[in-house]
Amino acid sequence: GEPHYYFVHARNCIYECDYCYLQGYFNSPDIVLYTNHNEIAQEITKTAEMHPDTTTWFHAGEFSDSLALTHISGELGFYFDLFRKLPTAKLELRTKSANIKELKNMTPNKNIIISYSLSPAEKIKEHELKTATYKQRLSCIKILSQLGHPIGIHLDPIIYSHDFENQYETLLNDLAKHVDINQLEYISIGVVRFTKDVFNQVKSNYPDSAIHHQSFITSFDGKVRYKRPVRMNIMKTVKKLCVD
Repeated sequence: GEPHYYFVHARNCIYECDYCYLQGYFNSPDIVLYTNHNEIAQEITKTAEMHPDTTTWFHAGEFSDSLALTHISGELGFYFDLFRKLPTAKLELRTKSANIKELKNMTPNKNIIISYSLSPAEKIKEHELKTATYKQRLSCIKILSQLGHPIGIHLDPIIYSHDFENQYETLLNDLAKHVDINQLEYISIGVVRFTKDVFNQVKSNYPDSAIHHQSFITSFDGKVRYKRPVRMNIMKTVKKLCVD
């Protein structure tokens, strides 16, 4: 029920996740970093003021990793200052990066959440090319949490394998060793899915990827994904692991 907006600070990504929806999304693979931060801040402020009685969410990391290039772009301090002035708004910085150098210098904001996308170690090696490793991400989560930064976790996209339940049980146990799970802002769960155009681009860009051996169907809405019973079983199983 809370309003959510994308905060587009950049587009395209230095990483190469073979399932990434950015494939085919833009007409160019060039990385673009936006520098008109004052204009963006005005729009964020205006948008937050449109919803004075509820939390307004702004999500960074949908069109480019939110931390990967911050040592170059240098905008984090600007937005930390901005959101201190917007107590009813929240900013999510979604990432798969170990580049936390700039964040270490920031005074934590209770309304700025560093959210890590996590997959089992095997899946990161197989599908999330050039990203921070499983161990690096867990280490960053521990460091940032100890510094006082609010942490969120995205178990998304989950890619099926016969032992996925054991893989995610291991992941959650490892996560619990690095951070107090009860102190996490949230854990979200999502199963791998594509638009038809992106799936065709994935096949072209990564013809040897094991993802092409998955049992996908084209759903009624045009998305390429698992059959509904498979999706529901994955979601139910991982949700139960999170609760347990």
